[in-house]
Amino acid sequence: MRHFLFTIVWITCLICSPALAEGTKLADITDGTPLKLGNVRIIHSRVLDEDRPLFVALPPDYEVGEPHPVLYVMDGRTSFLPAVSVCNFLAKAGRMPSVIVVAVLNTNRNRDFTPVPTKGWTYSGGGGKFLDFMQTELIPFIDREYRTTKFRIFSGHSLCGMFAIHVLTHRPDMFNAILAMSPAVGYENEYTLDQLEKLLKQPYPTSLQLFISLGNEPGYTKSVNRLTSLLQLDSAHSIEMKYRKYPELTHGTIPFKSFYDGLSFVCRDWPLTKNLAEPGLEGLKQHYATVNKRYGTSIVPSEAAINQLGYDLLQQSSLKKAIRVFEYNVGLHPDSANVYDSLGEALEASGDIHKALLNYSKAIKLAELTKDANLQIFRSHLIRARKKLSIAQ
Repeated sequence: MRHFLFTIVWITCLICSPALAEGTKLADITDGTPLKLGNVRIIHSRVLDEDRPLFVALPPDYEVGEPHPVLYVMDGRTSFLPAVSVCNFLAKAGRMPSVIVVAVLNTNRNRDFTPVPTKGWTYSGGGGKFLDFMQTELIPFIDREYRTTKFRIFSGHSLCGMFAIHVLTHRPDMFNAILAMSPAVGYENEYTLDQLEKLLKQPYPTSLQLFISLGNEPGYTKSVNRLTSLLQLDSAHSIEMKYRKYPELTHGTIPFKSFYDGLSFVCRDWPLTKNLAEPGLEGLKQHYATVNKRYGTSIVPSEAAINQLGYDLLQQSSLKKAIRVFEYNVGLHPDSANVYDSLGEALEASGDIHKALLNYSKAIKLAELTKDANLQIFRSHLIRARKKLSIAQ
């Protein structure tokens, strides 16, 4: 295998680039700095008897050392940028785990993504070999080269969307979730749907999430309707399906929106929600235990996530629960000035002004050392608490 650096000099590109990740100092950015989006990897496939190029993008937090789920993207040349952009955006917003994106570049699209030959397509019918390539070569290569979890997502558009349903039918255990965008399931008289219908004469053998999208594409509607009808059979109950129609989008413009909505659907259990406010800290810990088990991750709650829960509890006057949450944040992030300030606010609200003053003072000391932009806010909180204490005395 050969390993090449893939860079894009595109200063206006709207992506969260690992090379300019959160925390990069403005002083380190100069005019013309290349944005490193990812690496080109070339794997030799014995199954396909060819070299196959890949684009691999690591998430901004990859160097922390934790393993990551993997999103496998077909039609790599066109779908890599949208996939990386959406993944990094949603991960930063706390809507999904950060993932490794692996985009497979085409060498013979009609051959690789058609399960059976069809009249007029000289190279069609190689889908079975491509499945073998993914299972026996591609996925093991990625797992060997990168820190991955066993949670995998497959995405495909159009012909590759039809192939996504072929994957669901023939290799149920290969992926945990599938995005099928404008799937061309009318191919060869709906062969793929016939295969799915046969499979669903028995209960689908595993749990899987499936996102299907369709734009303003009248030629696809009949076949996609049959697909969604099959997936509503009792035997398909273990497949969680979400079907989204986008009448304002065309066949060619549907992938970006589909990545956003599809990944949001697949990872809808990842974000923290306000219903955690009632159980408080225990609810927060249980949430992360649950999602870490599902995605194979081992992350701890972010400072911002814990703080948000703490302030939700404060707004509900659940002072004891709020204090416990903020104390937990201090334990996880002791070098942050903000966590001490937040704990000080909860203690002040509870009437424990002396402890509030101690935490405000700690926040100010750390903020002065780190030149924290919120230093003046922390000082104003200390002044306010001192006034309360003097009035009380």
